[in-house]
Amino acid sequence: MRILIACGDYYPHLGGVTSLFNNLGGALLRSGHEMTILTRRWTSSTASERWNGYDILRVDYPMLFERIIFHRELMLRSPGVLRRVNAILRQRRIETVCIGLLDLSTLYLLLLRPLLKFRLVLYLHGSDVRFLPETQPSYRWTLRRALLSADAIIPVSEELAREAAAMVPSAASKMRVIPNGVDVAALRAAAPRLHPRPYIAFLGRLVYEKDVHTLIRAFHQVCGKIDGVDVLIGGSGRDEKQLRAEAANGPGAHRIHFLGDLCHQDCYSLLRGALFVAMPSRTEGHPIVAIEARVVGTPVIGSRIPGIARIVEDGRTGVLFPQGDIAELARLLEKYCTDRAALSILAAGARDADSTAYDIAALLPRHLAAFGAPA
Repeated sequence: MRILIACGDYYPHLGGVTSLFNNLGGALLRSGHEMTILTRRWTSSTASERWNGYDILRVDYPMLFERIIFHRELMLRSPGVLRRVNAILRQRRIETVCIGLLDLSTLYLLLLRPLLKFRLVLYLHGSDVRFLPETQPSYRWTLRRALLSADAIIPVSEELAREAAAMVPSAASKMRVIPNGVDVAALRAAAPRLHPRPYIAFLGRLVYEKDVHTLIRAFHQVCGKIDGVDVLIGGSGRDEKQLRAEAANGPGAHRIHFLGDLCHQDCYSLLRGALFVAMPSRTEGHPIVAIEARVVGTPVIGSRIPGIARIVEDGRTGVLFPQGDIAELARLLEKYCTDRAALSILAAGARDADSTAYDIAALLPRHLAAFGAPA
């Protein structure tokens, strides 16, 4: 089967969505299928490249995926973009198109679908349903059209399925909940990251939804009590400049390190070597970092929100705190950096937790069924 996955954000910028489709791409390739990624072109990236066995094709869209606005520039530049997307679909004889992360390409794909007759599958991750539709009316319109038009919809959690169905009730019958999948074997084979001191890890996009500000402020509060422990922040995003400034303006400044985007192997090593992973997110669908931490046996200290609470077993594989509660997160940072016996109990719980349900190889048949592959 020839599959194209359109993602508003992809390599060289890494995040949970990139991880999911890179893992899925590897499983598809091993099963004899073909996958192509269609994404936006960043100023530092090439128009196309081969990465991990599949092609990434980048298009100069008129605007960012989370800033869909109908204006003159969109009208002027869209015909050229539409021709490029049409050529990609025809030349590669694409059978199934997946909107992996809704972006401007969704508009062009919806326009081309009556002409090219491909199967359309929509993935839902979290902020695409919960956050962006509230702030961007044009995005909300595009999401509703995609929900109405898709042949199959893959929310990564039951909560997201319910929320999307509330938005477009007729879409409920097309929902197929499939949790995010990871490469369990590759994760467990990763060596811990080498760092001069013990460290707390954050891994993800540096954006409003992830609320890294809460982590930085909590660390500044207790850094004097956990001397010798650093914070390593992996990822990039639109809030990076502000976060760096906040990290530099406090007593723990020299112990907060921004690592930028990391390759998948370095992400696995970062998680494996950490004392624990901090996840202060405002919203999550089914966070892949929490799954990866569980697989490598690293506890998570995360917000008590539906996406994280579905994966992190409070008191067993990690600890949950009220989202945005800086004082409580500071208390937990101090406790689990100084009480290594308590931390060991959580680490043992994470190591012993069953992760087979998240193995991408086991989940592949469910994705293929949604893609319309023959049984």
